[in-house]
Amino acid sequence: MLKLIGAVLLVYTAAFAQPKDTDGWGKVKWGMTVEQVKAAYGAEAENSNVVPGPNFIFIDRLTVPNVKIGDLEMKASLQTPKGSDQIKQVSITLKAPLESPSFIRSGAFDRLKGLVIEKYGAPANEDRTTERSSIIKTLLWSLPSTTITLIWSEGTRYELGYVELRYKAVDKKALDVL
Repeated sequence: MLKLIGAVLLVYTAAFAQPKDTDGWGKVKWGMTVEQVKAAYGAEAENSNVVPGPNFIFIDRLTVPNVKIGDLEMKASLQTPKGSDQIKQVSITLKAPLESPSFIRSGAFDRLKGLVIEKYGAPANEDRTTERSSIIKTLLWSLPSTTITLIWSEGTRYELGYVELRYKAVDKKALDVL
């Protein structure tokens, strides 16, 4: 009888235990240099051709153009803060034209939401806002080393939009000051 109870508890714990943290995304661990990440990804990673604007906080340094998450075709941009060579953020965007039908983005958002919840549990925050002529739905997971943000932006006027999943390193030094 005790063996049966132990087995049930083990199955229950394994089924409902959620990972408590992640220290990066994919092969990226926060703090790796651009060269280390490029070596880890090999031919999968390309130098980014995005020209940063003057107010950019994070700069695209590498791109992994073909990322499959379930049945979704995505693109990952590996980013560093201005003046740094260490990867601190990864933005993963749906590879669908801005003008594709909204149901494609809606389905991708729901699929990603389900997958992130399955892996990390319920989001810490869920928000829906209207800015100018766009509706923006944002989910946030706060982990000790990483924040994960899932964003769906949908234009109401021209039906243009995007879906982005963003992994960002937590600035632990700044948190220590607070």
